[in-house]
Amino acid sequence: SQSLDFLATLLEEKNLARTKDPYLANIFAVDDDHDARKIIRSAMELVSLKITCAEDPKTTLAVLNEQKFDLIFIDVGLPEMNGFELCTKLRKLPEHKKTPVVFLTGAVTVQNRVQSSLSGGNDFIAKPFNLLELGVKALTWIFKGQLGML
Repeated sequence: SQSLDFLATLLEEKNLARTKDPYLANIFAVDDDHDARKIIRSAMELVSLKITCAEDPKTTLAVLNEQKFDLIFIDVGLPEMNGFELCTKLRKLPEHKKTPVVFLTGAVTVQNRVQSSLSGGNDFIAKPFNLLELGVKALTWIFKGQLGML
């Protein structure tokens, strides 16, 4: 329902003129589970979006320090540091202060939802997720970023 509400906003002529082709967007995902990365990649391919993936926070920070992304998916349960700590660190990178961050986790608790916001996240999606839902979420956050609605 949030996506449909946003679609109405997006289709306003003044907003539509400010958007770019979402298929040019760069998306990044970090998840230590190979199968989860494969599913995230499939969801992005379903809506024709490009994605780069990593399996650990150290690699993620190195890549994010070198390249700008339009959307970042972060698993909460990562080795070395959790997803919330990673998000806090990436918010200190000049290129990613306002990049939309969506947390993905099987640990759906009120505490995790609150912590996702406190660490700088924009959204929170429970695993397992529907591939099409994740793809639509990605498109929604890309357009929100383009329109400065973060």
